[in-house]
Amino acid sequence: MKRRFALPFLLCCSGLAAADPPALQIAGRPVQLSLTAISAHTVQITVAPLDLYRTPQPVPDDPVLVSRVWPAPAFRLRSVLPAETVRVGGMQVTVTPESLKLSFARSSGGQFQQIAIDPKDGSVSFHIGSEPLFGLGEGGPQFDRHGLYPGNDLNGGPHNPAVFIDHLRIPLVIGSSGWAIFARTPSGTFDLRGVEGLFRGAEGQPALPLDLSVMAADQPALLLAEYAGLTGFPSLPPLWALGYQQSHRVLLSQERMLAIARRLRDDKLPCDVSFTWEPGLPRWAGTWAMARLNSTRPSSRIRKRISRS
Repeated sequence: MKRRFALPFLLCCSGLAAADPPALQIAGRPVQLSLTAISAHTVQITVAPLDLYRTPQPVPDDPVLVSRVWPAPAFRLRSVLPAETVRVGGMQVTVTPESLKLSFARSSGGQFQQIAIDPKDGSVSFHIGSEPLFGLGEGGPQFDRHGLYPGNDLNGGPHNPAVFIDHLRIPLVIGSSGWAIFARTPSGTFDLRGVEGLFRGAEGQPALPLDLSVMAADQPALLLAEYAGLTGFPSLPPLWALGYQQSHRVLLSQERMLAIARRLRDDKLPCDVSFTWEPGLPRWAGTWAMARLNSTRPSSRIRKRISRS
């Protein structure tokens, strides 16, 4: 009796042990979640869909990131397994696959950010609390970026180009407590209302692959250096563009603008450019008056307003 009972029992147990855990899925597709230590202060989160051969599809190459050899992932996950804490660079990351949450803590201790990826559509939520937020490119009302949401400008108000010119958005959010999130792909929008921020891909954009970089530093300059390490530093402008440039908001006439330029030259005050931008002024408003022109410089193509031998 014991032998007849033991055999089916063992077969049943062996079948349970061999069962694979559920696959990690987003938007109905199996995916691989990987964490890469870009530096001691930056961890890259990549969620890539798996093809028919269970091979992660690479993130499309683009000019957003600098051209370099990137480190191999320190952590990979394809199945819904128990929560696990791993060290990635200078951070401790707790991954909870069942809810697709990632908690980030500094190596010295103390959680500074929690990110959750929605398994339905791949949108990303993260904690922002009530602290001031920065980044997101130039333009728009200054300085706290709280209140931005899709379809509206910053602080919940409609965009006013007559006052704020343009808002050239960059998918980089910086928290004043010493963290930053850079969303490389997909191209999308941030919703920064409430205590939880939300990033989602733009309409028509595929939810996958997802590529985010989470940064932590005590100094704002270090956060920006980490961002520059990802996207590259700006090129230096030409020498002829490094001189003094004078801007006027209100000028009464063209003659007044030329008189200012002559006075600067008479007093031997170097001035490469003098310009004005004022709605309602005559057609000459907004033209550039070069004080030192040379035919070998690109700036010589700008229409000359001052002529003196």
